[in-house]
Amino acid sequence: MANKFDIVLLGVGGHARVVLDALRQSGETRSIAALDADTTRHGSTFFDVPVIGGDDLLEQLARQGARYFVIGFAGTKNHAPRKRVYDHACSLGLEPLSVRHPSAIISSSSHIGLGCQIMAGAIINASAELGENVIVNTAGVVEHDCRVGNHVHIASGACLCGGVRVADLAHVGAGSTILQGISIGYASVVGLGASVITNVADLTTVVGVPAKAKSLPSSSENIF
Repeated sequence: MANKFDIVLLGVGGHARVVLDALRQSGETRSIAALDADTTRHGSTFFDVPVIGGDDLLEQLARQGARYFVIGFAGTKNHAPRKRVYDHACSLGLEPLSVRHPSAIISSSSHIGLGCQIMAGAIINASAELGENVIVNTAGVVEHDCRVGNHVHIASGACLCGGVRVADLAHVGAGSTILQGISIGYASVVGLGASVITNVADLTTVVGVPAKAKSLPSSSENIF
């Protein structure tokens, strides 16, 4: 591993393609290497980025001068894996790289935490706040005065109306709408296309129009 890389991409797949595209569209030119658990990918290229090995190489890359990391996977229900990877990379002294597609609209009065990924067509409106390691995916909307916690995924086309509160590790499904002033609890899941008009408790999955509680999140089912 003679080459020195500036940025380490952690995980390759569909979301990683979007991340890399956003970085390139925004003019990022620093060198990038990818790590992935799938050994069949090692030694290949992904979107012209070399996949040089597994996560065990992350500490070595940090020692060799890599400065930044970016997470290349998203998830739909359980965001604990993204949190673990994020925390581990930070513990090695790497800095989380922010990703902002140039077509995203981000208010100058908003606050964007470290390592956030704001994709094409997303809108972050006035006085909104995003925590660390948040994804606002394609055409997602975070309206004025919303507060979004750490390690949250606002999926494609989802809309948080004004003053919504989203706790850490929650998932807001694609095409869903959260009424103004509503709170979404810790590690909760809002299903695809749901319309949320009442507060959602911690560790709860809601689906439908209007959204109703379904169950605790389960790895055996997939509502997205």
